[in-house]
Amino acid sequence: MTDPNETVRELEQAILQWAALADEVERCAALGLIHPTVAEAQADCYRRTVKALEIERDTGIAVCSCCHNPIDKEKPYWMRGESSNTIRDSLGEQT
Repeated sequence: MTDPNETVRELEQAILQWAALADEVERCAALGLIHPTVAEAQADCYRRTVKALEIERDTGIAVCSCCHNPIDKEKPYWMRGESSNTIRDSLGEQT
C-alpha cells in the first residue's frame, strides 16, 4: 500500500518542477530563444498541469490537466452523465 504522505511529497515535488518549467519557458521567450506565442502556450499547459496536481494533492482526486475533470479509469465523465464542470463546481472555480 502506498504511503499517503509519500504521495503528497511526490505531488508537491512535481508541482514545483512543472512551475519551474513554466517559468523557464517564459524566461526563454524573454531572451528570444522561443517564440513568445509558443512560450505562452507551453507555459499555460504547464501551469494547468500544476493546477491539476494541486487539486489531486488537496482532494485526492486525479484530474485532467486540460479540463480539470476527474479521471475515471473505467469511463470518461461524459459517459457517466456528469457535467463537464463537476470538479470545478465542487471547488468553486470560475469557468
